Amino acid sequence: MQLRNIPGWGIAIALAAVASAGDADRVRTYEIAIDFGSPVPSLGEGFNLLGGEYGPRINNHGRIAFSGAVDGPGVVSLPPNSQVVMTDSGNPDFEVIARNRDTAPPPLRPFPLEAITGQRMAFADSGDVHFRVSTTANPNLLLRWSPGDQQSSVVLASDSPAPAFDGAELTEIVTSWTNPAGSALVWARVVGPPESSVGGDVIYAETPSGELIPRIKGFGPIPGVPDKIATGLTAIANKAGSVAGVVRYGSTGSGQVLLMEQADSSISPALRTGQAAEWFHPSATVRSFGIGRQAMHAGSEDVGVVVGFAMPGDDDAGAVVAAVNRDGTARIAATLGEAPAGFEPYEAFTSFFRSVINVSDSGDTVFTADISTETRSVQGLFRSSLDGTLERIAQEGQIAPGLSGDLTFRDIDELSLQVNAAGQVVFGATTSDQEEGIWACDSDGSVLLLVRVGMTIDVDPSRAAEDLRTIQNFSPYFDLNDRGQFAMHVYFDDGTGGVLVAQIPAPPSAIMGLGSAALCLTRRKRERYSAARYLILVHHDDAAREYAYDRDSHIG
Repeated sequence: MQLRNIPGWGIAIALAAVASAGDADRVRTYEIAIDFGSPVPSLGEGFNLLGGEYGPRINNHGRIAFSGAVDGPGVVSLPPNSQVVMTDSGNPDFEVIARNRDTAPPPLRPFPLEAITGQRMAFADSGDVHFRVSTTANPNLLLRWSPGDQQSSVVLASDSPAPAFDGAELTEIVTSWTNPAGSALVWARVVGPPESSVGGDVIYAETPSGELIPRIKGFGPIPGVPDKIATGLTAIANKAGSVAGVVRYGSTGSGQVLLMEQADSSISPALRTGQAAEWFHPSATVRSFGIGRQAMHAGSEDVGVVVGFAMPGDDDAGAVVAAVNRDGTARIAATLGEAPAGFEPYEAFTSFFRSVINVSDSGDTVFTADISTETRSVQGLFRSSLDGTLERIAQEGQIAPGLSGDLTFRDIDELSLQVNAAGQVVFGATTSDQEEGIWACDSDGSVLLLVRVGMTIDVDPSRAAEDLRTIQNFSPYFDLNDRGQFAMHVYFDDGTGGVLVAQIPAPPSAIMGLGSAALCLTRRKRERYSAARYLILVHHDDAAREYAYDRDSHIG
């Protein structure tokens, strides 16, 4: 793997790994790609990068986007959430594409941008960046920067007319997603005139021409469910751009329908309360269900669901974690009160209450759940494959791989869980010594330590010399792409830091040498730059390096 030097940005961090005979022998190399304190030429003389906020985004080309902070001449104290946006647009250097105090793009009123946040930023394979901002006139805006146009445009704005609903106003943007082509999916809230039936949550899909079309609504008639009126919506989407949502109905909202986008782009029910559930028991009906936080993933036609059942004379007949297909079929991953095959008889699932569920393109259902031990119930992370095989990835009280001594997992951060199209899993956890770390689980079930507080790494990728640095802290927000690249903010105990990109090492059975890794940028604690300006940065590889990466890594 060659070190890529980025003019004007200091050293940069990339993390790659090569598989060998066993997990313990896998070699990881690290690079520092962007050094805090480096100049930001596109802002002018005297501006320097201080750090990143939230986590970076890495798309399937290995390109990176992140929010950050700068200082410079004349910069005054700003609110903690003030930020700006950057991209390198295929060039070696990063350039600013938006920043606080810039004028809002038309057709908005020309107020300056105020808070620009990378918290819900999305970065498409096309290079389009979606990010949230606010102005005095519009406190909730979704903008898109396009590499083709080299400028930002408005996708949706609060306190403005709601698309497709005459007389209604858009009041809030809840969250958004971006498909690989750069079109947005937006979960928003609208309010109609008092005499209308419009009002509630709606999922908009953006067409290539920029038109916003309502796909699923939490109000009005429910597709495929006659005589029922929606009273609420919980929305999800996958990275390929398909949408799904749990729509509630009834005076108490106890009626539920899982609506999913079909191959012909129509919306129809895949699951609803009261329907027969022979796939669980011949006499069972669906009592209730809930979706996981990231219940769909890139291109998957399945939604991860926790389903509760009723039977004649028993309103609480059991519950399962299942992957529900858009055709209405279901695949059970785990059953409440049952010990999975190959587990100890006393190891039964005790609760799915806080389960987070991901379904990968490969058909794996990855989820968190509580499971019993000989003495108590503990938290665990599990993966169920298409053939029904269930494996334990990590569990409270289990020895944490990659660490010396008898350190065990103490707490698994279920909200950090990410799964890519290949079924690779990345998760954060705290160990019994109260330190945090991040682990990866590959398709063969091997679990490997990636990053941990106190971990010393060599950031000289040439292996000709050593440049050892000890990780002092890192952001809990990270991103995983479908090529097994993992990006996060990290900083070291000597005051340096950057965006770290890790290539998840191949399992021993895989081809050795997964090639070069991508870029990354870490962050210092927000207190260190509370008076600084903030930016969102985007990195694009040039075509030659992108081709070289594909060739060397045997990917694509």
